Amino acid sequence: MSMRAPRLLLRNPTTWVLATLLVLYFVGIRWGLPATDGWDDDGVAPRDFLYGLYQTYAPGQHYVYPPAHLILLAILSAWVWLPVLLRVPTLRSSALIGAFVTPSTMTAMAMIARLVQVSMSVGLVYVITRLTGEVAGRRAGLFAAIVCGLDGVLTYYAHTSNLDVPALLWGTGGLWLLARAIARDEPRLLRSVGLLAALATATKDQSAGLFVLTIPLALAGWIACCPPTAGVRRMLADATIGMGTGLIVLAVLDGMIVNPAGLSERLRFLLGSASADFARVPPGLAHWPRLLGAALGRVQDFAPCPVLALIPLGLLVRLPGSIEARRRLAALVPLLAALSFTITFTLAARRSEHRFLMPQVILLSVPAGIALDYLWSFQPGSLRLCARALVLLLAGMALRQALASDIALMDDPRYRIEAILEARVRAGDLIETYGVNTYQPRFPPRARVVRVDDRRPLASRNPLPGVVEILARYDGLGERRPDWVVAPRAWTNRWLIAADGLRSPLEELLAQDSVARQYFATLQAGALPGYIRVATASCAAGFWPRPRIHNSTCQEVDLLQRVASDGP
Repeated sequence: MSMRAPRLLLRNPTTWVLATLLVLYFVGIRWGLPATDGWDDDGVAPRDFLYGLYQTYAPGQHYVYPPAHLILLAILSAWVWLPVLLRVPTLRSSALIGAFVTPSTMTAMAMIARLVQVSMSVGLVYVITRLTGEVAGRRAGLFAAIVCGLDGVLTYYAHTSNLDVPALLWGTGGLWLLARAIARDEPRLLRSVGLLAALATATKDQSAGLFVLTIPLALAGWIACCPPTAGVRRMLADATIGMGTGLIVLAVLDGMIVNPAGLSERLRFLLGSASADFARVPPGLAHWPRLLGAALGRVQDFAPCPVLALIPLGLLVRLPGSIEARRRLAALVPLLAALSFTITFTLAARRSEHRFLMPQVILLSVPAGIALDYLWSFQPGSLRLCARALVLLLAGMALRQALASDIALMDDPRYRIEAILEARVRAGDLIETYGVNTYQPRFPPRARVVRVDDRRPLASRNPLPGVVEILARYDGLGERRPDWVVAPRAWTNRWLIAADGLRSPLEELLAQDSVARQYFATLQAGALPGYIRVATASCAAGFWPRPRIHNSTCQEVDLLQRVASDGP
């Protein structure tokens, strides 16, 4: 029996799909490394594995994210940070920063985080497979795995340390058990739903939006359409036990017991400036169409439109089986969760970035998989061949989208900037740059590097070894006279968003700075007095799409050099 298990596993097509995705997600895993900071915007920086936990539980302090994933990463990376901590002569912040923020230490910890992310991304696809198989059969689950796994945005996030994938893994796990409880008429499974929902929320607060409307609506539908054979009272008791367990776990992990003031401050930050400063439209239902229109404009980075067009077809397919009422209700769980997240978070936060849409697209791979299974099952001869050819074509289109994300990482414009600087910068040359750590290329160690910002105080900036921080006007370039200017457009474009575009309050404020706006416009045009444009690095055009995900991929970088006639 033990010898047959591996053979059966290898014969399972889902195993091969997951193995292929493992390779797809591993390609480009060293994107932007070695360095003290990766290029994954809003990722959990390695320096924050321990510092974030300290801020979570230290009375009166708070970190911007919940601690669940930080705990996991801190445990898995202990073999890296513990020897460093033991060698530090003093626990003063300057000594700790100097010891920890080095390319070797940070790269090792970043790689651990990325390998965990790869594993969790494959795990997420597996959960979607099982959820779909529960309501529509194993083959539909296989097709859902293909649609979900080849999602271009998921492929990107599989290479990062962002919290979106871990939160989605726990969240979809809870939704899978909810759907399974309904489909199999097993209310006892509801006891685990609350625990997984708590883990998702303790990984990223927004994940609560997956469950706020889903659980009460699904349970109400269960009672109304096909009451559990064990009785409604038993079902509600199991659900209550699950929610109670989840709330206890969330309270412990989130620091509610040891640091209630810090938790309150973090939630105030999340619901206040973290939301209001970056909202894409003003409050009110009247602005939702613009927000949804902007969101639809980003779907091409997730999957080609013909693949996304499978979703409504999957919602209409009649599910087979003698317990069709329960299975159909269970099949609605991912749709309810997508709607719940959209209403309670995406629209409430008034955001349209990829990470605010990924949960919905991932969950809607369930009906997309059901639709592909329906097409594959066509019986008439010639029509069957056409349907299967269409399925293979759509799978190929999805694969192209996923590969485009890998290629965008390996063809990052910053690599070209690094190559030019390495070849042309002389010892002692002064390089001026702008923007946060995650937007920066790696600079030649023989150069002097200054980073200019006209707003952020020096003490509040994340350290970048070898870089001197300056608080000054951007347009004071003529006085600073750097030999080179490196300007990531992920940063400089914030001043140049068109007035008719969706601008957040922060971007509206920046746009009012006419001097900085004119400076960056002149810089991007290559017309700064005394400087010539050396390159505007970008992803190569051609067969592959060029996804622009979270200011991290295919973002142009301008490189200018001071002309010799400008004087010494």
